[in-house]
This record gives sequence, structure tokens and C-alpha cells, in this order.
Amino acid sequence: MAPRRGGGSGGGSGVSSLEDTPWGQTTTLFGTDFQDAHIVARLVFQAIGLVGILVVIIAAKTFKKSHELNMKLFKWWAFWLSALALFVSFAISFIDYIMSEAMATVQVIYYLIATIIFESSYLAEISLLLVLYILLPYCTLHPNRTGQKPRIAKTLKICHAIFLFILVVLWLAMLALRIQSQVEIVIGDPWVSRSNSRSVGRILTAYAILYFFGSLEILAWSLLSLIKKRTEHGRVRNPQLHPSLASLTHPTQTTLYMLALIAAPLLLRSTYIMGYVIHVALLQKLRRSGGKRLLLASDIIYNLTTILIYAGIVVIARYFSKTTPAPGANPTYGPNDQIWNDPNTGNAKPNMAVHESAPPPVYQQGNFQPTPSPIYNQPAHGQGQLNPQYT
Repeated sequence: MAPRRGGGSGGGSGVSSLEDTPWGQTTTLFGTDFQDAHIVARLVFQAIGLVGILVVIIAAKTFKKSHELNMKLFKWWAFWLSALALFVSFAISFIDYIMSEAMATVQVIYYLIATIIFESSYLAEISLLLVLYILLPYCTLHPNRTGQKPRIAKTLKICHAIFLFILVVLWLAMLALRIQSQVEIVIGDPWVSRSNSRSVGRILTAYAILYFFGSLEILAWSLLSLIKKRTEHGRVRNPQLHPSLASLTHPTQTTLYMLALIAAPLLLRSTYIMGYVIHVALLQKLRRSGGKRLLLASDIIYNLTTILIYAGIVVIARYFSKTTPAPGANPTYGPNDQIWNDPNTGNAKPNMAVHESAPPPVYQQGNFQPTPSPIYNQPAHGQGQLNPQYT
């Protein structure tokens, strides 16, 4: 996740003496009264991130989700959990910037609450990977590519589930250690907090490295699919193998969306955050002189790439909805394997050939009698008409 301020950096002036209810004591947040240009710039990009994710959420609510992918993608535990967790993280971080720069007076328990809420950004990141794993097969896997697709898909689901489970465990471990650190700062031993900080640094490094490899996998699938679809001219020739992809006239377009709007920004974000975590959390090399610029760069990269990724998900979902025939309508193919459906009814337009396999030839009394196509007759002259015995 992008570096945040507030949760782990609290050490106000009102907790020097412990009382029976130390969490109720007041303390003053540290700030610069909006005099530091780097802090103001971070505040601006935090606002951009907050407004951006709000626009994406509104856009995701304003189109009809008629495709099978959208039914899976926009469940509460997938896209909405990730988007709302990210929105809460952005909102609380923005409020914390304002309160800190204004040097507001708060109760000590504010640090504990802020720490817990800031950790929701990790939940958003893990849920985002879940969303992309749902989206990946629809944007990259061609239904005619391999006869082993069901086995490959099942294997990938198992591997992705294990991968997400590991990330969740690491996140929960970080959350527990950070809560313990805040408690020890207020009512316990500060040395325990320092030890926990080192442990959090190691766990965070492992999390960032694993997330980087997860992002790299998504980019690799997108590139591989784009190369193969270019070779195959990006045509879906056997929609019966995967009905959810049958409506795509140009499946390469979704792969381009996946690559440009999601995979590349995700890899950029995870690469930078991994480098930042290794440099700061593990090597402890964040100096005061360059620290402000590094934190500002982290906010810019994290916020902008995150908004681009979520916007890409909505763009792809809307594309699938626009190119999907009405429910119950079977896609029909005309010349050059292009889908030919009536835009008003969703049914096949008349006088267009339907690519459907004919029944096998019939042999009677030793004579070969080819069975006519059940849908389309081809006379010697003229355009051809539907076979009346099948209409």
C-alpha cells in the first residue's frame, strides 16, 4: 500500500503520564499549519484519489450488468468490497491530513482507531486481486485456444485461492502487531513497540514482494493472450465452448484494455511500493532530506495508478455489457465470422447464414443420402432461403 501518515506515527504530547483511562487523554496532532509544500501536495493528491474512486463507484452503478462476468464481478465480496474499503482508506487519510496540518486536539484513542482504518487499504488491495482473478479469464483466455482450458482454469483457481489466503494471513499479522504497538505506546512498554515495528517491516516486505509477483502474473497472462489473439486474428469461432465469450466480435480489444488500463498500472504500482518498502521498512534508510519527496512520489504513483485500475475494470465491464446479446438470444454469425444479431430484438437477422453443424449423413439400403442442412438451403441460383420444413 502507499505510505500513510497518522496511524503508526502517533506520539502526542498528552500521554507522558499514564492514568486510569489513558485513551481518554487529549493530545495535539503534529502538523505544519499548511506551510510545507510537500504536505500540501500530498493533500491534493489524496483528494484526487478520493474523488477518483468516488467517480468510479458512481460509474459502476450506472450501467446494466447483463453479462455473466458482471454478475460475478459486482458481488458485494468482490468489486464493491474492494472499492468501498479503498474509499474509506482515502477518506480517513484525507481527514487525517487536514486534522494534522490544522494541529487539532484529539483523544489518544484516535491513533488506535486511525491505525485500524488505515489498514483497510490492504483489504482493498487483496480484494482487488480477487476481482482481477475473476476478470482475467474473460479478457485473456480464448475459447478455442486449448482443449485443456477447464483443467487449467481449475488449477489457476486453486493457486489463486492459496495466494490470496497467504496475503490475508500476512495482512492480519501486520494489523495485530500494529494494534499491539499502539497499545504498548500508551499503556505498556515502548520497547515492545520498537520490536513490533521491526517485525511489521519484515512482514510488510514479504507482502509487497508477493503482491509484486501477483501483479507480474496478471501482466504475463495479458501479454501472452494478446500475442496469441493477434496470431489468431482475434475471432471467436466456436461460441458453444464458452457462452460468456460468444458475444465478442473482437476479443483482442478486451485484452488491450486489460493490458493498458489494469496490468501495466498494477505492475508499476506494486514495483514502486516494493522498492519503497525494502528501502524504508527493511533497510531503514528514509532520510529526512529526501523523505518528503519520496513520500510525495509514493502518494502520486499509488493514487493515480489505483484510480486507473478501478476505472479499467469498469470500462471492461461496460464493454462486455454493450457487446452481449439479450439474455436467451443465441449469437449468430455472418460473413467473416462476425456476430450478426438484430440490435432491437437480440435475435439473428434474416437471410444470414448460421454456422451450425449439420446432422451426419444418412445411409439407407446401401445408398448414400446426404442430409440437408437443418437451417440453410443453398439453391443453384439466388441468395438462398430458410428451409421451410425447419421453420
